[in-house]
Amino acid sequence: MSLAQSERLPLHPVFHPDGDTIFDPKWFVIGFALSAVALLANYDWRFGAAAGVLLAAVAAIWLALSIWLAPERNAPRSEREAMFKRFARLARNRREAKQRELGAKRGPEAG
Repeated sequence: MSLAQSERLPLHPVFHPDGDTIFDPKWFVIGFALSAVALLANYDWRFGAAAGVLLAAVAAIWLALSIWLAPERNAPRSEREAMFKRFARLARNRREAKQRELGAKRGPEAG
């Protein structure tokens, strides 16, 4: 299997190493937090409002940190992606060196 094929095929249909699925734990946490706010609002609207404000503050802080700590535009999204890119570059360099070596060996014999 080539590197390009291994990048396209996920390791497991549910799990993606970059966490880009609906089964990522952050979505479960967000869902439970929203349901807790709804339950509190159903019990007493003041508790619900307080929990909603607290949840909104946590979400705002999380968003600010994620924007502040976001990688550069050309930077790889993960260490795994950086490793794959480096491996592809090294494999390409080895192929090119092998082709040059084979071309240099054939050159004097042909002439």
